[in-house]
Amino acid sequence: MEANTETERQQEDSINIRSNEIDDILGRKPAWILRRGVVVLTFIVISLLIASWLFKYPDIVTATVVITISNPPEQIIAKTSGKIQTLLVTDNQFVKKGDYLAIIENPAQIEEVIKLREIIAQYDTLVDINLIDSIEITNIANLGMLQSNYQAFLQAIIDLKQYNELSFNKKIIEKLKNQVVLIKAYNKKLKSQENLQKEILNIANKQYKRDSFLLGGGAVSESEYENSKKMMLSSKSSYEGASITYINSQIQLNQIEQQILELSLTYDQEVKQYKDNINTTYRLLQASFNEWESLYVLKSNYTGRVSLGNYWSTAQSVNVGDVVMSIISDDITPPFGKVVLPMQNSGKVKVGQKVNIKLLNYPYTEYGVLKATIKNISLAPEQGNYYIELNLDNGLTTSYNKKLDFLQEMSGIAEIITEDMRLLTRIFAPIKTIIKENT
Repeated sequence: MEANTETERQQEDSINIRSNEIDDILGRKPAWILRRGVVVLTFIVISLLIASWLFKYPDIVTATVVITISNPPEQIIAKTSGKIQTLLVTDNQFVKKGDYLAIIENPAQIEEVIKLREIIAQYDTLVDINLIDSIEITNIANLGMLQSNYQAFLQAIIDLKQYNELSFNKKIIEKLKNQVVLIKAYNKKLKSQENLQKEILNIANKQYKRDSFLLGGGAVSESEYENSKKMMLSSKSSYEGASITYINSQIQLNQIEQQILELSLTYDQEVKQYKDNINTTYRLLQASFNEWESLYVLKSNYTGRVSLGNYWSTAQSVNVGDVVMSIISDDITPPFGKVVLPMQNSGKVKVGQKVNIKLLNYPYTEYGVLKATIKNISLAPEQGNYYIELNLDNGLTTSYNKKLDFLQEMSGIAEIITEDMRLLTRIFAPIKTIIKENT
């Protein structure tokens, strides 16, 4: 047993000796390792700092974008609920501005309303209401809410025509005007007669003066002198009579013309009342017609082609606010982007910056992105957003050189590339902010 104890003691001593030897080896740190390690570490740190200073990459601001055109499709929206009474177009049909596309169910008959529409259009272009007879205005029925206003308009026109036909003042004026024509012709002859009598009087005066002179020299007898004087006085009387007759006729003419003026003033005032009534009833008719059109008529405000949606036949029911169809203009303009940019980070966005557009319709991993440039930025925000207009640098050709088909109102994500920032600046920016906040 003592032998075993001795053996164990020898083994422990041997282990302790070996441990001390290992500690001696590990405890010695060669100088060349320390020197090279420090150099390598320093080189790595400096390299990282230089790289982070030299390496720049852009800051990106994202926002929603819609690709559209300056004349986007016109959405034809129902203003009232009901069934489609008449569908006047087919899909892809060419229509002009103002054309009727469909009629929503209402009491008025479309054929009668179209007649009324033509009358209104003719009246709008009427230069003078006195030419109203040039418009063929007839009694139209089945106009629904327009009927009463049209009847009032029609009656106002009939009243004016009847007044023009039956007016007592108008008839008197016409007769007096005829008298004026006759009196003027009569006065012209009276004036000629007056001038003739004046010439006769001048001759008689000359003869009287000669006989008066000769009487003093005894060349003519007293009897001849008296005859000459008598002729002169008779001519003078005839001339004055002709003058008085002419003056009296001229006075009569002036009186008739004054009477015509007074009657014409009365007549014009009465006609004006009838015309005013026509214009008043017309404005009411036009207002009610516009209201009817707004409620029940779907019409085009642009020239283009019809694109039918969920409504393609009569008797289909529509509700207020439903988009019944669209009008796509044939005059296609180059597409552009409209960006809605929230106020956050909006200060980084400037005109002229580049933009990458990723469309939802065309996955960018397969089709690429559209390249664009900021053209305009709204001066003030609306409802917390700025609105940006983008020019598409290559149209609808993507970065993968793929030509995309234009689809109305294509939406996507706009990545606005702002100024480049160094990686080192990005690393230390949060630290700098924390230091400033704590000092």
